[in-house]
Amino acid sequence: MNRFASAEEIAREAREALSRCKEKPGERFDRLVRLGWINRQGEVTRLLGGNAEPEPDSEPRLAAGKKTKQRRPA
Repeated sequence: MNRFASAEEIAREAREALSRCKEKPGERFDRLVRLGWINRQGEVTRLLGGNAEPEPDSEPRLAAGKKTKQRRPA
């Protein structure tokens, strides 16, 4: 029988994952804004089911899971 993780278990896993990341908190925030997941006020954007719009300089195509074609070097 499958058991759902408790909120405490999910939070513990999230803290452990964030502590393994070499990124500084400010860099992480900036990256989430660039990806279009949150705006500069920290609000979750509509791309992830929130109410806020992405920042004008964000890259929402990345958050939506769309990949862009990359050119090969000539």
